[in-house]
Amino acid sequence: MAIAILPVDSFQRSFVARGLGIAAIALFFYAMTSLPSAVRKIWLWVGVFLVITVIADMIFDYQALVLEVRPFPGITDVLYISAFICAVTGLIKLSRLLNPRADVAAWIDISIMVIAASAFIGIFVINSMWETSEVFSITSALDLIYPLLSLLLLTALVRLFILPHSRNIAITLLGASCVCFLACDLIFSNQLIVGRTPVVAIEVLWAAALICLPLAVMSPGASQFTPVDSRRASEVTPTRQVLIGVSAIGVPAVVLVELLLTGTLVANWLLPVIIVMVALVLLRLHLLLRASQRQTTALAALAFTDALTGLPNKQGWDLRVQELLSQVREGSDVCTIAMLDIDNFTGHRESKSQHQVDLLLISASLAWLAELSVEDVLARCGMDEFALLIRRSSLAETQEVLRRVLRSTPADLSVSVGAALLRQDEDPAQAQARASSALYAAMAEVQPMSDIEQPIPS
Repeated sequence: MAIAILPVDSFQRSFVARGLGIAAIALFFYAMTSLPSAVRKIWLWVGVFLVITVIADMIFDYQALVLEVRPFPGITDVLYISAFICAVTGLIKLSRLLNPRADVAAWIDISIMVIAASAFIGIFVINSMWETSEVFSITSALDLIYPLLSLLLLTALVRLFILPHSRNIAITLLGASCVCFLACDLIFSNQLIVGRTPVVAIEVLWAAALICLPLAVMSPGASQFTPVDSRRASEVTPTRQVLIGVSAIGVPAVVLVELLLTGTLVANWLLPVIIVMVALVLLRLHLLLRASQRQTTALAALAFTDALTGLPNKQGWDLRVQELLSQVREGSDVCTIAMLDIDNFTGHRESKSQHQVDLLLISASLAWLAELSVEDVLARCGMDEFALLIRRSSLAETQEVLRRVLRSTPADLSVSVGAALLRQDEDPAQAQARASSALYAAMAEVQPMSDIEQPIPS
């Protein structure tokens, strides 16, 4: 509050502002000593940024108030640029810790936001610089470096905040501090370019940025950064949606306003910027449509899949049988439908835990699949009932496959089987009904286990 009240470019304001910076450094490093070493390395980059920034501020005030000079470029510019680099490094390391890999969609979103920001910086800072500077010099080059460094810091900040990480006060405060620093830098650059005295709001924002850093490292979330779940890494959060939307319409909106008010563009280079943004937005929509299509396909597949074993369920079995029916009728192969039922399954459920019962079903499924070919179909049609479609060139081969399937059954399980040949021009449901009848007969020990012309001993 005192910073906003005290006179501009006064010793009193300098004393309060730089004293605040020194206090922020002391609190920051005191709090950092209690953090685990793994996260301390990340916060150290932020701490170095804070130290260099405060030192540069002190040198700047000394030159302006005591020596009454403001060299540009000077030693303070070297320090401020170094501070920017430290801040960007810290944000990048934090982003890599939270999510080691950003997918293509994330980088497209980052590009849309940064290009939009670069357009605004170009309009209000860089374009103004080119209009007021007659000859390109070291000074004008340095004027260009600062907004470019701001874009670099903004890119690292966007990369951090588009991640769907859990709410962390430390990260939020760190981001708020960076946003304040960016706002100060851009306002200061614009005011210098147009030849105006920097506004009081800059010192207030600067003080807020300094205060946020020790508060961030002192908050509970500073001691532990939880990596993003890989399943959520590509999640588009509401904040991310808003930022993309604002970025996508921001630059075209500025162009439209300028055309309506003046009839001309502020900068002709905005047109290719808009074209690039439209291309990125279209590419992003393409990726979203592809992801939606993949999810739809995956959901459809789940509707035909048994959740426990991963085998086709009853609906999946009916679908697969119908698909293979035309192939069977066109060829001369022998096709057999077999029904398998685990004996005394109720007893297993009563004597074992649900987890143990699930393991029995999974182990039986895997054992049976190991004896089948890719053309065969094994499905789970009920709690303990499985259906099997075997396609071979002869009946003898079919019988041998059934024997191997029975022998592969886990030792603590026994299975009853009923089988039936799928006859030419017969509906699969009829063959399955005959196989089920054979299964019930086998369970009642009326006949061995099949009606495919001869018994199949286990």
